[in-house]
Amino acid sequence: MFKPVSIIGSYVLLMKRVFTRPQKGRIFWQQLFFEIDQLGIDSIGFVGFISVFMVVIVAGMMVFFRTRKWF
Repeated sequence: MFKPVSIIGSYVLLMKRVFTRPQKGRIFWQQLFFEIDQLGIDSIGFVGFISVFMVVIVAGMMVFFRTRKWF
C-alpha cells in the first residue's frame, strides 16, 4: 500500500526540483544554450534524411501524374 505513495512522493519531489528557480542563472543560461546547440547539430542527419525522402516522394508523384493520361 505504501509503494504507490512512495512513488508518487518521489515524483512530486522530482517535479519540485525541475521547476524551482536555479541558484546560478548564468550557468543555467550557458547550459541551456549548449543543449539547444547540441540538439540542433545532432538532428542535422535526421532532417536531411527526411528532406531527401520528401523530395523522392514529390518527384515520384510528379512523374506519375505527368505521364498519366486523363482521357
